[in-house]
Amino acid sequence: MKQIVFLSLLSLVGFAPLEADPFPLVAGSAWVYRNASGSELMTIRVGEAAERGGLVFHRLEGYAPKPIWVRQASPKVYTYWDEARRKEGVLWRFDGEEFMALATDCGQSGALSPSASPYRGPIGYFEQVLAIDYRPGRCADAGLTREIFGPWLGLLERRETTLAGERTLSLVYAQIGGITYVQEPSLQFSLSLALMESTVQARLILHNRDGREIVLRFPSGQEFDFIIRNEAGQVVYRWSEDKFFTQAEVTRRIQGEAIWQTAVPVGTLRRGLYSVEGLLVNTDGQRFSATVPLLLP
Repeated sequence: MKQIVFLSLLSLVGFAPLEADPFPLVAGSAWVYRNASGSELMTIRVGEAAERGGLVFHRLEGYAPKPIWVRQASPKVYTYWDEARRKEGVLWRFDGEEFMALATDCGQSGALSPSASPYRGPIGYFEQVLAIDYRPGRCADAGLTREIFGPWLGLLERRETTLAGERTLSLVYAQIGGITYVQEPSLQFSLSLALMESTVQARLILHNRDGREIVLRFPSGQEFDFIIRNEAGQVVYRWSEDKFFTQAEVTRRIQGEAIWQTAVPVGTLRRGLYSVEGLLVNTDGQRFSATVPLLLP
């Protein structure tokens, strides 16, 4: 029996070492940021990988004014592919050296702050973070001032100067690999897969570390679903498609840990790389979903 488990990210609420990746370049990952008023102002996504200049980069959308191709050149340096110059440029440096900021058109330079206080925000508390401070550029009333990165989680906060004053964008949602991090730092949602011959054992876990219970309401007996997509993003399988569910509303009260699991048949799928999305279908409150890759040999 062959078993492959796709779940490797660590819990990020507690301590993590500084040598951990400041920004994980995992295809399909997404980050959502909001300001103090709660408006969604920025979404960052990591897309597919492609070769540029003999090196492999990932498409990054939402961070800069236009999509860019990014790679982690070393543990402390991230670069982007400059199509016009046909060479790499520096996106972030976490080694103390100064670099030019790509996320702004104001001609600003940035460098790692020699010290950064612990971060506390909507997504949780981090004892150790990395902060990049940006110098003023040619835009008198606009530009970046600081970006804060959390180990394994990426950009936690961006501070900007605007005509209306300083604006802070804080991370409220992140989906990286098979784990979803939501605004409530006490909640963690994850998906793991185990490939066993012609089926995949899929498991969803909602972990509630808060002492208070959370209530999820489902419109029918269906509480979850699994969706498989091919490399082109086309849906090739949906677990609920041939199922029948009771039509009575279901309420789940969760304290501690709740688990949903089932066997997903994959024997009819061709060999290749797929993505599996697992989600809860509750109709109220926070929506939970996670996506992990699946390689069928």
